[in-house]
Amino acid sequence: MAPRVPTTRTSQTSPPATPPTSVVVRDALDFFAQVKQECSAETVKQFVKLMRDYDKQKLDEHQVIERVTRLFSQFPNLLRGFLKFLPGKSCDAVAYVDRVKSELSGQPAEYTQFLEIFTKDFQVRPECLIEAVERLAILFIGRRHLMDGFLAFLPAGFGVVYETTSEHKCVIKIYTPTGPGNTIFQEMDDRFYKVAPGMTESPELMKP
Repeated sequence: MAPRVPTTRTSQTSPPATPPTSVVVRDALDFFAQVKQECSAETVKQFVKLMRDYDKQKLDEHQVIERVTRLFSQFPNLLRGFLKFLPGKSCDAVAYVDRVKSELSGQPAEYTQFLEIFTKDFQVRPECLIEAVERLAILFIGRRHLMDGFLAFLPAGFGVVYETTSEHKCVIKIYTPTGPGNTIFQEMDDRFYKVAPGMTESPELMKP
């Protein structure tokens, strides 16, 4: 029997917007078959254990998302498929992931990086939200519309402004609900530095 993949939970007062149980079960079985087809026996074994631990409430939703993200780090298509089963995951979020996948179709490393940020830093670690915004702002240089798509999921007040100067390839200004955030500079050699609000010295070199 295939393990239970996390599915969206709704209360009895919610509108009947979720698909029938038979459809959810069928989709979960199809997804598990895809995992068995594409992954090694050891990876399948680990995935089954994660799902069983989640089913037995040994892992909460955040923990299972983080561990599945690591497990499928080399399988972006499986990670994207898993997103569909996340509790509370909206159709808009899945459509956004599909849009990013389409535009990064020839850049698998960048797409994998996006999925890691979107499913881990954004979904699992709310304390890392500003870091997620910064990392995606860099990843989406030249793709302003994708950055705007991500910002649509965030609380009001978050914003990103891209500028070009004679001294830098790109200047990225981050805004948060509490005011201006870090400013990120892309140097001519493609290294990135960030400076905290109100600071003009000691820029921090950002890891690639």
